[in-house]
Amino acid sequence: MLTGESVLVAKRTGLQVAGGCVVYEGPLTIKTTATGAESTLAGIGRLVAAAQSREAPMQRVADAVAGKFCYGVMAASAATFTFWQTLGQHLFPAAIVASGSSSALLLSIKLAVDVLVVACPCALGLATPTAVLVGSSLGATRGLLMRGGDVLERVAGISGVVFDKTGTLTEGKLRLATTAVVPGAAAAVAESLQATLQNSGSSNGKQQSNGNGSAATGDDGEGLLLRIAAAVEASTRHPLAAALAAEASSRCLKLPAVTEAKTEPGSGVAALVGGQRVLVGRPDWVLSQLPPTATSASPQLSQTTTDQAGKLTSVYVSVGDQLLGGLGFRDTLRPDAVETVRTLQQMGLRVFLLSGDDTATVKAVAAQAGIAAEDAYGSNTPREKLEVIRRLQASSMKLAMVGDGVNDAPALAAADVGIALKGGLDAAGEAASVVLMGDRLSQVVDCITLGQATLYKIKQNLAWALMYNVVGIPLAAGALLPSMGVALNPSAAGGMMAFSSVAVVSNSLLLRAQYMAAAARRHLRGSSGSSSISAEAAGSHSELTGAAGRV
Repeated sequence: MLTGESVLVAKRTGLQVAGGCVVYEGPLTIKTTATGAESTLAGIGRLVAAAQSREAPMQRVADAVAGKFCYGVMAASAATFTFWQTLGQHLFPAAIVASGSSSALLLSIKLAVDVLVVACPCALGLATPTAVLVGSSLGATRGLLMRGGDVLERVAGISGVVFDKTGTLTEGKLRLATTAVVPGAAAAVAESLQATLQNSGSSNGKQQSNGNGSAATGDDGEGLLLRIAAAVEASTRHPLAAALAAEASSRCLKLPAVTEAKTEPGSGVAALVGGQRVLVGRPDWVLSQLPPTATSASPQLSQTTTDQAGKLTSVYVSVGDQLLGGLGFRDTLRPDAVETVRTLQQMGLRVFLLSGDDTATVKAVAAQAGIAAEDAYGSNTPREKLEVIRRLQASSMKLAMVGDGVNDAPALAAADVGIALKGGLDAAGEAASVVLMGDRLSQVVDCITLGQATLYKIKQNLAWALMYNVVGIPLAAGALLPSMGVALNPSAAGGMMAFSSVAVVSNSLLLRAQYMAAAARRHLRGSSGSSSISAEAAGSHSELTGAAGRV
């Protein structure tokens, strides 16, 4: 709950635990030191509330302009009446005849009314909400749940994206990554457990020789290691047990019978398989119960159960007094993680990784995902994550935070835009501005692209509304009357006013067609290769804004 990591945290006598965490192994006797508002979970809630209260309200351009627009129009109408009633009739006497008015008073009144009618605050007022409405509804159809129309505008302005690691950039589940078998151990173990392994059946149901000394079982050394480890771990509730069960199931391995299974909390599991004592657990725990002659292969196992992709959670397996081998587990990246990071970087955004896991592991995962080492932050508590977000914001960065757990909630609330995956609909979902209902990292790109396209559409609407009024009001005031004898009448002014509003609404509705067309092109190019996905996604904003500019 506090670190967000998939690896269990061992606790010894005297260490602190937090209410709300899950106990996986063994009974736990605790002493309550805080209740209610003083608990760790309540403290996280206070951090979220404080972060949310710091969010500044969205300042819309239209609000600033439209607030004084009506007063300006009335002043322009009064100035029009005054000009044609006084100076205008003397400076341009032919204009009165050309307008068809019988007197300067009638012309002055007519032009003043034209100014009031042709001026269109509606276009300014509709510019933002219509584009936001279309963008929000389009986001909903794409699996983007947005809390408020201003979210799209904030998304468009971000300059960096911060990812949580476990459960966000990674799958949040441990998977078997590496295996290693002690040379010669598989043959000895297979011989000692021959009857038990034959009764359970081999992985393919046949007995065959494979040159590894395990002909009676039809297993190779790796298969034997997995069968024994999965059988013993099946008796316990643990993330490693779930990972072993998934691996054994995917390989269709038949598990031998296990008796007298006993879990040593924080260490491993001991059981009997075919009368032989089997240990599956932490390397130091397993080695401590073997004779010194059986531990000579330990240095070799420690090297073969690690890789360059980051720290692995290692488990050793022993049968009797024989060390059989080791297993390495790690949390793997989501299938679309690397492509999403690359696409965001190609869009000009800086990508960060923020995690409660140790710094070395976080930097290794960042390297896998394509994130710079200096932009990877590890060993952070929920409060420290919040401080990292505020420190980055202090450097004039606009940040989107992507997370999924309770420990991410304060950072999600403090970021300019908080984005939660579907799996984090509890505290994370409440603190976030956007929830990705599809639970896919690629939706982060969809969200940002949609926000940028929506903001561009808003600016386009505002530009049209302002340009219309800049041209329409002088025309209604009789600017062309002296030179060309052209003046509007109230009915024409009313038609122009209605057209300006319809044009703004129609332009906003075009956002749907333009965005869907760009998404379809991304999908088609994505089916032909991942590089095409990245290039097209990075260019989708330019496609949308380019299409909008031709309207």
